[in-house]
Amino acid sequence: MFHIIDFGSRKVPLIAEMLHSLGNETRIHKWNDIDYLSLRKSQGIVLSGSPAYLTEIDHEPYETHCGFLRDTSLPVLGICFGHQILGILHGAEIYRGPEIRGSNSLQLLAKDPLFENFDSTMEVKEDHTEGISLPKGFIHLASSASYPNEAMKHPEKKMWGIQFHPEVSGETGRLILGNFCKLAKA
Repeated sequence: MFHIIDFGSRKVPLIAEMLHSLGNETRIHKWNDIDYLSLRKSQGIVLSGSPAYLTEIDHEPYETHCGFLRDTSLPVLGICFGHQILGILHGAEIYRGPEIRGSNSLQLLAKDPLFENFDSTMEVKEDHTEGISLPKGFIHLASSASYPNEAMKHPEKKMWGIQFHPEVSGETGRLILGNFCKLAKA
């Protein structure tokens, strides 16, 4: 079972639907009401996007409720806001950037199994106005003309952050979520 941590995004049902279509069971948890015991038996955790702006709110409640992600050995995929939370938990800086709503072209910077079967560029859907610096030690996987850190990976764990939204990126997003599921189960 994959667990989705819901930070308030309207796209959470689309994440669950896509994971289901890939043959996976899911359970959704509100970010501030996480059941740690059920998470320990998870095949993987997906962190959703959010309508909140981390440049305008106090990070402390998120760091408190999601601090376990610093030390977890479970596979994790952070999407948009979830990507930013992973970054902040590992020392990244959050900043306000250009508003990106719609398709965007990404440049892959390093080979990684999350992007298996992709060329050096890809089109994805984005919906954000904030970005993060690359946390120290993380592997930089993708960038765009708008945001330098579009994708990253923890150097030792099965932990990825992606600034874009695979759940609305069609077949590209489906392949990325499918790759995450394969990596989580391996």
